[in-house]
Amino acid sequence: MDLDIDTNIYSSNSNLEIEIEEFQKTELTGCGLSELMYGVVEGFYGTPWSTFQRQKLFYTMNKQNLNTYIYAPKDDEKHRKNWRIFYDQTECNNILNLIESARAQHINFVYVISPGLDIVYSSQSDREILKQKIEQVIALGASGVGLFLDDIEPELLEQDAILYESFSHAHVDITNYIYDAVGRPKIFVFCPTEYCSSRAKPSLGTSNYLHRLGECLHENIIIMWTGPRVVSRAIPRDHIKEVCKVLKRKPLIWDNLHANDYDKHQIFLGPFSNRPLSLFPHIKGFVLNPNCQYELNFIPILSFSFWVEAAHKKYSIERIGGNSGRFREISFQNTSEYIPEKVFVDCCKMWVKEFITVSREEFLFEPPLTINSSQPLLTSNAMKFSVDYDDSDDSSDSLNNEYNFEVNINHFDVYHVANFNYLPGQLGKFSKSFLAEFCWIKSSSTNFWQSKIVIVFLQPRTLTLN
Repeated sequence: MDLDIDTNIYSSNSNLEIEIEEFQKTELTGCGLSELMYGVVEGFYGTPWSTFQRQKLFYTMNKQNLNTYIYAPKDDEKHRKNWRIFYDQTECNNILNLIESARAQHINFVYVISPGLDIVYSSQSDREILKQKIEQVIALGASGVGLFLDDIEPELLEQDAILYESFSHAHVDITNYIYDAVGRPKIFVFCPTEYCSSRAKPSLGTSNYLHRLGECLHENIIIMWTGPRVVSRAIPRDHIKEVCKVLKRKPLIWDNLHANDYDKHQIFLGPFSNRPLSLFPHIKGFVLNPNCQYELNFIPILSFSFWVEAAHKKYSIERIGGNSGRFREISFQNTSEYIPEKVFVDCCKMWVKEFITVSREEFLFEPPLTINSSQPLLTSNAMKFSVDYDDSDDSSDSLNNEYNFEVNINHFDVYHVANFNYLPGQLGKFSKSFLAEFCWIKSSSTNFWQSKIVIVFLQPRTLTLN
């Protein structure tokens, strides 16, 4: 991902009655609750997640009433670099296993292919390969499919320039062709080359590329959008309303708020924020493209699920997803509010429970996928081992032995760490206060701060939410 981060903050005072009326109009035009997509897109650069991590994700998403997973890891070779190579039988079996795991948790599994690096849009052989590659996965039971043409140069090859008037003509033609050729599936997602305002040339409102997509792309094809920038600090409602006008449809938001593939030395543990609930009537859904390190995404995904629930409550509509009995200790339980800092504290508490409540758990062990791996799923030689949470010293010789360790952590620890690894360009509330105290020490005389430092740093700390 190219670094393109929005540092602006929005403010929005919306009229709830107008928003509900807009949503009701939306329902009448056929874009109702059952079609909304909320979940995760595995769309980052770097080592793809393992099969076990994806299966755990499906389980978690179901508990949190999220319903969509999009498979699009940039460094799975057969997704992008070597997209012309078909999956062999073993790989098909692995894909089938993953699709069935998603279905068991009531998750839509959407498979996407990304041929934009070297496809010849006018080549009949390339079109046939693309069609057959997608049909492979449809035959395995995928809930939806799609075509990504993001992060490529907006230039036509010589043979394509003879046939197509512009880059946008080629993209509309190949996308509509594939959509028709694979039977017009109910879920067909498309990520354009201009997928945010900062990449729209010359601008969102005047981009010939985006206007052509809106006018000529089949009306049921879902177009993805990341907001004002690749990494959008805020996504205002008025911005999305303009996107709807240009694309002539509601976008599916690909949200890179917690993405860290542009610098994996950074991690983002803050809550889903700066996305107003008033976006709800104007979007096809939201999918998060979170931290590359799967285990770090507890707070991003859980807080996002709370945002979805708050949006549903605000517009007085039923919940989506599988199980209705989601685990809940959230501050806005009986309201339609979404207050990121309150949600953040509650998520920290719930994350600690993930560390300490399970006394024994069975995991799948598999070799890590390499960045150049063409194996997108679990290999057949997976091994199992168990984990216990106490302190043993003889278990390192065999994967089948029991690994034991002691957990000694509380939600204050999690809260403090997450505050210093909050969101792109942002520190959390606690870390801002902490750094302000150091600035005070630096700006004060030595004799003065030496007399005060014990008081400053030994005073009791609580998670106050003023």
